[in-house]
Amino acid sequence: MHLYIWKYTAKVQGGRGVIKGRVEAPSHSAAERRVKECNLMVDSVKTISIDRSKNARLNNFDKWPEQSAA
Repeated sequence: MHLYIWKYTAKVQGGRGVIKGRVEAPSHSAAERRVKECNLMVDSVKTISIDRSKNARLNNFDKWPEQSAA
């Protein structure tokens, strides 16, 4: 499974502003779901786009959980 780095901007509850970050996920919908699951203060995800830069993995990001081979 290919994992990509996604940049996002998410709206915080109560209209208190936005947060920006990066998350690792295999698809756009999985990245959006991961943002909402990892941060309970997020109301909605405003923008999400793939980060195709060569240095994308050098910046901080939320990692996709490892699947154990059973």
